[in-house]
Amino acid sequence: MRLCLTYFIVPLVSFIAFSFYLEYGGLHLSPPPPPKLPASSEELWALIDAEPATDVYNHRPAEGPVLRGLSLRFFAALTRVPLLGRIISEKLMADNGFAELSLFSGRIPHRQPLFHPYVRPTEEQTMRHTRVAARVGQHQQEGVVPAWVTNSRIADLAHAYRNGSLNPVRHIQTVLDNIASETHNESLRAFVDVDRDGALACARLSNQRIQNRMSFGILDGIPVGVKTEVNVEGLPNDFGSRMRAGSRATEDARIVTRLRAAGACIIGVTNMVEFGAATAGFNSLYGSSLNAFNPAYLTGGSSGGSASAVASGLVPLAIGADGGGSCRIPAALSGLVSLKQSWGRLDSPRDHEFAWTVAHICPMVVTVDDARIAYEWLAPRDGDSVDARYPFPPAHSIEYAPSLQGTRVCVDDQWNGDSSGDQQAAVKEVEARLRAAGAKVSTIKIPFLRETFLAHVVTIASEMLSGVTPYGANLTMSDHDVQITLRTMSTLSAATYVNAQIARHYLTNVVWAGVWNRCEILLSPATGSVATAAIPEPDGEINLQNTADRMRFSFPANLLGYPA
Repeated sequence: MRLCLTYFIVPLVSFIAFSFYLEYGGLHLSPPPPPKLPASSEELWALIDAEPATDVYNHRPAEGPVLRGLSLRFFAALTRVPLLGRIISEKLMADNGFAELSLFSGRIPHRQPLFHPYVRPTEEQTMRHTRVAARVGQHQQEGVVPAWVTNSRIADLAHAYRNGSLNPVRHIQTVLDNIASETHNESLRAFVDVDRDGALACARLSNQRIQNRMSFGILDGIPVGVKTEVNVEGLPNDFGSRMRAGSRATEDARIVTRLRAAGACIIGVTNMVEFGAATAGFNSLYGSSLNAFNPAYLTGGSSGGSASAVASGLVPLAIGADGGGSCRIPAALSGLVSLKQSWGRLDSPRDHEFAWTVAHICPMVVTVDDARIAYEWLAPRDGDSVDARYPFPPAHSIEYAPSLQGTRVCVDDQWNGDSSGDQQAAVKEVEARLRAAGAKVSTIKIPFLRETFLAHVVTIASEMLSGVTPYGANLTMSDHDVQITLRTMSTLSAATYVNAQIARHYLTNVVWAGVWNRCEILLSPATGSVATAAIPEPDGEINLQNTADRMRFSFPANLLGYPA
């Protein structure tokens, strides 16, 4: 027994321990550090231009198990086991190359972090923005909507109110009845709660103003849905999570206050992925929101309920929140339009309980013109500044312009090619239309997309974990995919978060500054994959590759703060 212990068990345990030490942060024999990156945007892009044949595209698929049902529940249980859970989480992080971010950060000259992705536009940039806005105009197509949908556009509904063909009270009564019926809400699970009395009271006041020709504007009497994470006084703000079950907002969010001031009638709060932690659209608390075009599929997430509410015709405007594509992904998968505005335009970090430096409150609508209307009316006004440090530039009214002559449009063919055939064909069709309208379309090769993705994931995950911390003891109450995601991301260190912000500064001021010096519009798909099938498993599934695919084209705008 002593010989066995001395010559087999002790050496074996020592070997295993030393192997883990080497694998997870121990001694790494490595070559000398690589040279520093170019210090300026001009230097970087001169190097790229000097070697046109060089392949700079480095984004790659995420790695991880695809699990559902019993295997998903078992894997989630393993991540809860002390030490073993840590080993599993660090293995997932290592497989997806998160150590690369620290190496990239170490190559950056003049290292400094950027925590808030706000860049004050110069006078010349503001003038150029005005010129581009005037040229672009409303080059939009009529959306394909279900045949039974009526008054699905803000402008149409407002016009019907004013010509007397529709009454705000009757219309909102119908909306509320449709939500209560199995046909419209149980099948789609768009809304999780409604304010019936408040919505009808709002409609009656709106009707009086319209009849007396004292309307507040185009949003007066328009029914609106609001994502559950955005506070609506008296309604749930549980982020779609059992960890916050029973939580209700005690006051309106500032964006909701602006909607009410414009006469809009808040119908209720919409469904979402738990904590906005995934993009497929699963939610076991309320049931997953289903796609209005084909209920055999999900809407995508995390603002899936808002997408269902608009695409089904229940409301012409819904509010979502977007930390990594959470408005744009479900909008794209539902045939809608969503505008993730520049960082700090409609909201500020104090408007978000989670992911405050990457999250944006955004409108979800049917047409580009409705997006313009919503943006103008959601903007701060009359001293209601989002933040004195981030002044709001005026929203430019967009007039129809038949020509885009001179507008500089860029496409990254390799990045765009990392999507489905149908998506690539759609982008090519839009590209051809832009050329026909006079736009100057050129190709561009954007470097460091993988590093951009890693910096975004580290940022949103760290900030989300910080927000979840008060409820951490109840993590086992979460959906199993969310448990795995949060436990895996809990291995991130404070140094990793700072390195992500150092990368953010370089990517903003060197890499993407060069993109915007060459381009006024960057054309890409909204998402890298199609909608996920609605599976019968109540716990949904975890599929890191599909999650990353759906975010493939959305994450830079969140990390770097530019509009999309």
